[in-house]
Amino acid sequence: MLLDRKADFNSCNKLGESPLLKACENGYTEIVDILLENGSDCNSFNNLGESPLLKVCENGHTEIVKILLDKEADCNKCDWRERSPLMKATEIGHTEIVKLLLVKGTDYI
Repeated sequence: MLLDRKADFNSCNKLGESPLLKACENGYTEIVDILLENGSDCNSFNNLGESPLLKVCENGHTEIVKILLDKEADCNKCDWRERSPLMKATEIGHTEIVKLLLVKGTDYI
């Protein structure tokens, strides 16, 4: 229904969270695919500077990390605390995600 009504998939709530960011945060892979296919910005960020990629790295959603990296998500974008997706994945112990980010060429210094 939203697709039929030409919904703006980049609109945000008062916290700056887009539908894509919320789908990523919650691990909704199919919804992430639909949103990206319909123009959602994979490099958007919320009021805290958190990108969809940072949220999936934090929450361990490996399949969505792959999708976002394939869509050229910025793997070096840091949040307001200067934490990158690599730092979040490392801090929490998501080894497979760390490997994916390093293969993609993320900065590690």
